[in-house]
Amino acid sequence: MNGEDRKKITAHIRIGLLDVACLLLVVLSVLGLWQRNNLKNLFETDTTKADFTVSFMMEDVPLESAEALTGGTVLYLSDGTTLGSLSGEPWLSGGVTYDHPNAEGVPVILPPDVRQSVTVHATLLCTGYLRDGALVTEGEALTAGKALTVFSNEGIFLLRVVSITKIQ
Repeated sequence: MNGEDRKKITAHIRIGLLDVACLLLVVLSVLGLWQRNNLKNLFETDTTKADFTVSFMMEDVPLESAEALTGGTVLYLSDGTTLGSLSGEPWLSGGVTYDHPNAEGVPVILPPDVRQSVTVHATLLCTGYLRDGALVTEGEALTAGKALTVFSNEGIFLLRVVSITKIQ
């Protein structure tokens, strides 16, 4: 093939900048239509509030404070916003508290009525919505395993979320 034949072939398949732009526009339009639902779900969040139960535990709570926590006790976040209220009576598990060693050098396990602190297990009723796997309440995103400081009339506590369940 000589140079003149090549020129004849390439003269018929010239692609200009405008052709590339139009072709790119068509490809992106088809891709946009295909991904339309995924993009819509990505940028929309359902902020319809619902009721949730949050199971949690608080460790090393003074026995007196733990016994004062009852069903209906309201827990607040550190900024004063309401987190929720306790659902039912909390369950207390006695953490083993050791006293000073006795004469033989062996630590003495104190009886349950003398123990200084306990672990509180309870359920909290909250209102919020789910977003990215977290329960969003009034300014706080809760996930299983998250620790946060809360307070009530009975004291200040470190709460650790165990599980979150939507009330049907």
